[in-house]
Amino acid sequence: MSDFDKYPKMWMVRAGNESFLVEYFIKYNIVAVGWDVPNLKNMTKDKIFFLIEYQYEYKKPATRTRYTNQLIAFFNEICIGDYVLTYNRYSKDYYLGIICSDYYFNEDIIPLSHPYYDFSFYAHIRDVKWITKFKRNEVDERYRKKLNNFSTVFKIKDELKENILQITGEI
Repeated sequence: MSDFDKYPKMWMVRAGNESFLVEYFIKYNIVAVGWDVPNLKNMTKDKIFFLIEYQYEYKKPATRTRYTNQLIAFFNEICIGDYVLTYNRYSKDYYLGIICSDYYFNEDIIPLSHPYYDFSFYAHIRDVKWITKFKRNEVDERYRKKLNNFSTVFKIKDELKENILQITGEI
């Protein structure tokens, strides 16, 4: 194990379609995901899989598996002290923060109404202390494409994590 492996993990949590939640993530010091399933507290991985299978039966099996894995990562794998990124696609800013809470469920934390989105879906939440932001073009070109993953939640690989922490002065 290298010295770098001792650092906390880093995760991307996207701010919804078109980055529409990024200002709320920053204002309320949170990250949130929005699958239409109830509170995950005290649920097993099998129960989460069943909920996704039922709620999204119209989706392809691979899509349902991807949704399940992302929800489980958000609920169970992200830890207090891990780094988290989110992205504003319009300003091309990445925001770096540190996870400050375990998972919790709150349908009222994002007080929005919108004609196309049901914001109560974004009730799966973790608190964040936002520490800095940086521009997309500051990321080394070798790693930039790795941030284009379309998943809502994904773990950042070590070489990209190291590049981001160097850019932001965190190491």
